[in-house]
Amino acid sequence: MGISPKSWQIDVKKGSVWVAVNCLGAGTVKVSVEPTAEFTIPCEESQVTPSLNEISLKKAKSWAVSFDPEPSVTWAARIWQ
Repeated sequence: MGISPKSWQIDVKKGSVWVAVNCLGAGTVKVSVEPTAEFTIPCEESQVTPSLNEISLKKAKSWAVSFDPEPSVTWAARIWQ
């Protein structure tokens, strides 16, 4: 659990990039993939909520990825191509 956002710099290639988030707890996880996308994952209090998002890229990019969960939310994420 955390109050502050967790951020990483990553380089991604052209094609599909997958962002998976699992969360547990009443609240949300805000995901920011700069400069490409932003989305919010709703989380349930009583069970793990899975989310899988595909982002299609026409060229390679450098991303700043951040996850900002509400304090009541436990989360895990994975990004792959």
